[in-house]
This record gives sequence, structure tokens and C-alpha cells, in this order.
Amino acid sequence: MFNEYMIADDGVKLAFNSFSCGLAVVDDTYEKLISLLPELNPGNVPPEIRECFDAAVEGHFILDDDYDELLELKTKRNFQKFNNESLGITIAPTLACNFKCTYCYETSKPGIMDPSVAQALVAFLESQSSHLKNFGVSWYGGEPLLAKQTIYDLSEKFIEICNEKQIEYSAFIISNGSLLDDDTIKKLIEYKVGGIQITIDGPPEIHDKRRVNKSGVGTFDLIIDNINKLLRTEKIEVVIRINVDKTNNNDVEELLSILSQRLISKKIKISFGQVTAYTDACRSIESSCYNNGEFAIQLLKYYGYLGKYGFADYNEFPYPDTKLNYCCAELMNSFVVDHEGFLYKCWNEVGNTENSVGNITEGIYDVTSYKNGRWLNRNPIDDEKCSNCSLLPVCMGGCPHNDMVLNRKHVCDLIKYNIRDVMLTYYNLSKENEK
Repeated sequence: MFNEYMIADDGVKLAFNSFSCGLAVVDDTYEKLISLLPELNPGNVPPEIRECFDAAVEGHFILDDDYDELLELKTKRNFQKFNNESLGITIAPTLACNFKCTYCYETSKPGIMDPSVAQALVAFLESQSSHLKNFGVSWYGGEPLLAKQTIYDLSEKFIEICNEKQIEYSAFIISNGSLLDDDTIKKLIEYKVGGIQITIDGPPEIHDKRRVNKSGVGTFDLIIDNINKLLRTEKIEVVIRINVDKTNNNDVEELLSILSQRLISKKIKISFGQVTAYTDACRSIESSCYNNGEFAIQLLKYYGYLGKYGFADYNEFPYPDTKLNYCCAELMNSFVVDHEGFLYKCWNEVGNTENSVGNITEGIYDVTSYKNGRWLNRNPIDDEKCSNCSLLPVCMGGCPHNDMVLNRKHVCDLIKYNIRDVMLTYYNLSKENEK
């Protein structure tokens, strides 16, 4: 039920299976195999089609008659969802920010995380440590580097516990990049921050209008200089995010051209973000946002730019993978915490305390609460429309926030709209690489 077939420009027939994410050329041997399926079993496959048969089974293109694909998908999804060997926390030590971006969905709040909230987070990690193998932290905001000392203090405690309990520790930070002086970068390395995401939204004149510094001073050149500082260390992986809507879509290529000239290394990840009016705070920009179908069409164009300006070697082709659970919001052992200790399942809800699922200072977080359960029990496999879709494993019902908070049903993931173009482009690239 998860097979998709398409014809390439050279007339070759392709098959894609969204459960295995396998892509195959459909030749005469496969066609013969399909014609013989009613009378075949693993023990009576003719030698001339055995290799094709084994490959088709491995790629989920053919299955036993009693194979229940939806049940297996649901089982794998639950196994991942309720796995307690990994813990992921996104921490916003402050919701204050030194920028006032035009599309920001957050309502800025003053203040930095109180020590009592930090202590509760440390206590929570300790309470979970006996069964953990992995613990990952994402530092978030606001601008998290406005609360540097909180990051340093918490990181020290987290690393100490993980070392003692032999838990693998990892950390990532999402920043606007304006506060990255030499000392801060050294501290981030010391406290095992392995990656950083910094947003640049276009050439200088575009970026400085969209990502507005509250002081009124442009930040494009400063951010480029700070990214180069990071690249010189070779200790922190840099992800440059480009948030795109209809107002700066035509500036993406120029930005990549500038980056190719001004960055000292092209060993960076580049992520293209779809600007979306998730909350009332950013509702005014809704008319300039692409919907999923529109944005999906743009993505392959952006990937072409990466190749043109030398960034493709460090950026994987946007080939789909099986999601099982769409994002961390659907995982039992993953949540977001703000500086006041409120807990959320989704990053888009940070600061909106009405939609919090608890508070870390009230004691050990109850993963079985009904508020948490609303997210954990969302299941597109039980939805009639989704369960009959051949792309369910790579879409998984789309963003849970649309469904759970905005009440937008069946907002499919981007791959739903560009699957054919993605597969055909990948096939053509594979052919070129074989030459």
C-alpha cells in the first residue's frame, strides 16, 4: 500500500516505497515478478528473478499476504514514542531577545530563569538518570545567549550527572548569532555545545529589515564575522537557517552567493525554513507566507542553488525518511521548558502558558497527565484519510501543532506535494554520479 510509481524523463519507470524509503528502477524482471506473485512463495522463486525478488522484499515493494503494514507502522511508532532510554529537553533560559524579527511568533517576556527552576531541571535529570542512555539539550529563546550564565551553570550540572551515570550527553543552541564573542564561543565548546543554528534571511539590506536589531544597527556583517569565528574553531557545527516567504524568495540565491564568498569554509549545514503564521503574535504576516504546497515547489530550487555555490557536498539531498513520529512533540520523553518552568510539547507554544502541560517546579513531570496525553495519543494511523495514503510513513499526518492547536486537519507534510520532483531529481543525480 506504500508503493508509488512514476516515469522518469528518460522513460524509465521508478518505484518508491514510503515505508522503507527505497527507490528502485522497475525493469522487465520486476514486471515478470509481479505477474507471477499469485503463485510465488520464497521457496519456489525462479533463479532468473531471485535477485529481484529478494530486493523487492527488502524494500517492502512486495509483502506476504498476511503482512499488516499499518499495524507494523503503529508498533514501530509506539516503540519510538514511549522509549525512555533517551531524554530531550529544549530549554529557553530567557524569552527576552535583542532582536524584533518581523515574523516572530513569540511574545517576548523579560527575565532570566530563576535558580529554583534550574534546580528543578537538574533534579528532573537526576530522577530519570537510572534508565537513560542519551540526554540531549537544545538551548532556545528568545535569545538564549542573553542568559549565558544560566546556560553555563546548567550545562556544568548536566555534564556532571551524565559523566557519573555514563549517559551520552549532547547539546545544541539556536541563536541569532549577534552575541558570539570569543569568550562565549570558548565557553560553548567547554560545555559541549556541538552545534549552533543561526538565521540569515537574505543579503544585508534584506536581512537587516527582517531580523531587526532593537538598537537599530544592522547585524548582517557582525553575524558573518561571528560565523567565521565558529568555523575557525572546527569544534561547533554551524547550521545557517534561511527563513523564506514570498517577500524574500527571490533573494535566496544572492544570499548563497554572498555566503560562498565571505565564509572561510563551506562545511556548513544550510536549512530552509518556511515562515508560518503560527500564533497571534505573527498573524500580520500571514498573507506573505507560502502554504506547504507552494513551499514544497521552492525547495528543490534552493537545493540547486546549494550545488551552484559549492555547498552541496556538506548538505544532503532532501530525500525523505520514515518519520514514525513527526517530531519531538509526539515523544513521551521530550519537552520544552521556559524560564518560568512551564512545560510545553511544541516549540511554537513557548510562553503561551495556557497551553503548557505542566511546570517543572511542581515536582517530577507527570508524563501520564491528560495534557501530555493529548499529544501522545494523536495518531494519524487511525485517521481514515491518512491511513489510506501511500505517503503516510513519510508524512505522518503533518505538523502536530496544526492539528492539536490550530485545528487545521490534514495539513500534509511538504513531501506530499513534491514527491515526484524529489524522486526524479534524485534519480537524475544518481545517474550523473555513475558516469
